[in-house]
Amino acid sequence: MLDGNHLVDWAWLNAKGWNHSVDNTKRMINKDRFPRPFRSGTDLVSAVWKYREVLPFIRRPDLAQR
Repeated sequence: MLDGNHLVDWAWLNAKGWNHSVDNTKRMINKDRFPRPFRSGTDLVSAVWKYREVLPFIRRPDLAQR
């Protein structure tokens, strides 16, 4: 089990069922409908998020659509 401060990456999001594209996820981030990465790389695929911030969106993907 991951603790709240653990960092997760794009591969983890996809493995847990995040089925939105990189471009769609970027739009959600820009509209404050998905957490901003904790640390960004050159692209979203190399970014990382805090586990506690993305977990609600993994459990309830509809939260990103609000």
